[in-house]
Amino acid sequence: NTTGDYTFLPLNLFAGFDYNPFISDSRFSNINFGYKRVINLNVSLQLPANYVVDEIPKSIRMVTPDKDITFIRQIELDKEINSIRCMILIEFKKSLYEEETYPTIKDIYQKIFEFLKEPVVLKKKG
Repeated sequence: NTTGDYTFLPLNLFAGFDYNPFISDSRFSNINFGYKRVINLNVSLQLPANYVVDEIPKSIRMVTPDKDITFIRQIELDKEINSIRCMILIEFKKSLYEEETYPTIKDIYQKIFEFLKEPVVLKKKG
């Protein structure tokens, strides 16, 4: 997306997290992902010479209380070569989550999707 001199670059284009499936207030069955999974997305962006980074999302590490779901986002800006490197890691150490853990799953998913929506903001020089 572009607005005037600003361009907003989403970093989650290839994460496979297009929508949050856990938005209901309650759940009456277990959540079975079928397998443990690790999503590791590495993005390297070489920015055009006529743009500078106006704002980048902060690096973050978030872990559920029982440490079975981890979300990590690390972002580095290299001003010398005008590039951005971003690593996003989402790890599910279990495949089956009991119904009573749904509030935790819902909360972590909501936060993950909020973090994934945060764009890099570029500003056109001049």
